[in-house]
Amino acid sequence: MGEVYRARDPRLGREVAIKVVRGEHVEGGEGRRRFEREARAAASLNHPNILTVHDVGTDGGIAYVVTELLEGENLRVVLSRRSPAPVQVLSYAVQTARGLAAAHEKGIVHRDLKPENLFLTADGRVKILDFGLARCEGAAGTPDGDEYEQRTTRSGVLLGTVAYMSPEQVKALATDARSDIFSFGVVLYELLSRQHPFRRETVAATLTAILWESPPDLTALDGAMTPVLGGIVRRCLEKDKEHRFHSAHDLALALEAVVPALSGAAGFRDTEERSPYPGLSSFTEEDAAVFFGREAEVEALWRRLPDRRLAAVIGPSGVGKTSLVRAGVIASRPPGWGALLCTPGKDPHRNLGRAVAPELAGDSDALRKLLSFEDAEIAVDLVGRWRRAHAEALLVVDQFEELFTLSPKGSREAFAALLGRIARDADVHLLLSLRDDFLIRCSEHEDLAPVFESLTPLTGLGTSGLRRAVVEPAARRGYRFEDSSLVEEMIQSVEGSRGALPLLAFALAHLWETRDREGKLLTRRGYEETGGVPGALARHAEAAIGRIGPERQAIVREIFRDLVTAEGTRVAVEREELLSLFPGRTDATAVLDELIDARLLSSFEVGEKGGQTVRRRVEVVHESLLTAWPRLVRWQAQDEEGAVLRDQLKQAARLWEEKGRTADLLGTGTADHEFELWREH
Repeated sequence: MGEVYRARDPRLGREVAIKVVRGEHVEGGEGRRRFEREARAAASLNHPNILTVHDVGTDGGIAYVVTELLEGENLRVVLSRRSPAPVQVLSYAVQTARGLAAAHEKGIVHRDLKPENLFLTADGRVKILDFGLARCEGAAGTPDGDEYEQRTTRSGVLLGTVAYMSPEQVKALATDARSDIFSFGVVLYELLSRQHPFRRETVAATLTAILWESPPDLTALDGAMTPVLGGIVRRCLEKDKEHRFHSAHDLALALEAVVPALSGAAGFRDTEERSPYPGLSSFTEEDAAVFFGREAEVEALWRRLPDRRLAAVIGPSGVGKTSLVRAGVIASRPPGWGALLCTPGKDPHRNLGRAVAPELAGDSDALRKLLSFEDAEIAVDLVGRWRRAHAEALLVVDQFEELFTLSPKGSREAFAALLGRIARDADVHLLLSLRDDFLIRCSEHEDLAPVFESLTPLTGLGTSGLRRAVVEPAARRGYRFEDSSLVEEMIQSVEGSRGALPLLAFALAHLWETRDREGKLLTRRGYEETGGVPGALARHAEAAIGRIGPERQAIVREIFRDLVTAEGTRVAVEREELLSLFPGRTDATAVLDELIDARLLSSFEVGEKGGQTVRRRVEVVHESLLTAWPRLVRWQAQDEEGAVLRDQLKQAARLWEEKGRTADLLGTGTADHEFELWREH
């Protein structure tokens, strides 16, 4: 499409690359649209495994993009010159998967992943290039993106490089993140085996192979190939996208788990060092190796769980309940135990069904019945099928307080009764994780009453536990703190705080980014740059608000207002529902994206029935933000009375919608008057 020049930016004193696009490719119509889409897509991404875009524009009719200058070669050239060792290939694969995950998080699907678009820099880092065919799902500033996608799809246009297309691309059907995962699988297969899984002598034969043929198993081609790695590639190459990895994030985690068996953790660490601190996120099952400080609680739980049908972990917000049940309880389950995790959300039945679905992937009858999961008989039957595949089974319902804050009364009662039947009839052990101030609400439901007989109160970590949570994860990565007094200073600054652990983890995550890589040190200078533990989160939030600007602060407040319940808990809201609050969506969309980029909010995808469509939800990144950020605390206090009415209105509106918008459920009289006063205020 053009030429790439090496250039120098005199203002910032750096060398850059300038891609100049030939006129015939950008003169009106599709060419210019493609150029603009690539520039917008790439410029919105900021990730070490994605090419950084500095500037884009036109000059005298010449279209150009200014990017970072890369020294190295693409993976096609690498393949032509040498055969990378499996550990090197795995390093390339993990980095690519992380870059894809970052793009998908922004709603950007690449659609043309191939060795030519994966660049290996001189220092061994992979960079994803060329978003010229990217599809932007709801990205700001791409009003014609979906329209263009629909037009080309309807006309049967094939978008992408034939040999690396997914089956849905070949059929000119709608694509999503899982289409990139198929293309990724093709690239990884080629890197590992030195042969393409589907390329044939003609284009037609290649397309046919993609649709109908399965490539030779990697373990058959190479007896030394790890079966688990072969299974990962095979799952990427599933014809039905529902059977592939659901996200590039999950794919990256699966690949990382193979690393120790393939080459030893130390060898891979030299290539890529993953932070051992989750920041504002919770520890997950994949983080079990760096989860410290809760060993006693986990051991005590596993002494009780085999003899209990219903148990609970309770504690205040920010104490680490989710990390305990995921990185502690689930990750350390005894051999033979199956484990599932779900959260109630607004639709607890559907969310439990989604958690069970992947476990029943090979049962076509079960998959059909999943559509009727709200039927208690069907739900118990399907959970029972999963249970019978294991010696014992544990169902963890995390953030159980959502059942009381997000669900209408009828839904609460039905789900509580279902959990009771799952424990009795399906022979499943249940573990609830909930805020301590919601425990008494369990007494409202007879089926939940046994939970009071087996409670594990979770309090803040003591000094020794906090010290282990600070020091040990870094030690597992081969790092140490510059001096012991720094560790003690960090611990003392959070002792006695209800949200000590997330505040500490947030500061440590930022401290990790400033680490001394050569000396393998976490330094005092880096700690001071983060602003210290107590102020790290608040300063980060205030800095983000400052970048957004005072003129858009009202939008920020309205977004947070809708993401926090009257009880002071987080709630996940559909992105479209959240944006519908604002008559002018342009500014609101931009502010929402900036809050997500700043990691104050998290955005994630949820599949619809049958996985045919994907919806995006948004929530506050961690509950500790609700109490540690003074501005947000002040906003909540000022909105306290209105928050109760707003939550009541939401539940009433949801029920009205479900009942066909009947006039019988419309607010009248005093209720209508209260609403009018609230809206005016």
